[in-house]
Amino acid sequence: MNADVVVIGAAITGAAVARELSRYSLDIILVEKEADFCFGSTGANTGTIHAGYHDLPGTLKSRLCVN
Repeated sequence: MNADVVVIGAAITGAAVARELSRYSLDIILVEKEADFCFGSTGANTGTIHAGYHDLPGTLKSRLCVN
């Protein structure tokens, strides 16, 4: 099997890189060790933004959470 690019890992970053490279005239192979892509922690990501309610008031972290 020959390819111009081999992307190892089909989690969010690997899949995004392969997707972006697909815009060009390249032969791309995307390799993943799991049964499916985004099978690990990426697949379990709910997209929840944690509010930081436990941060001390006035700290940079608490101010950024409010923003």
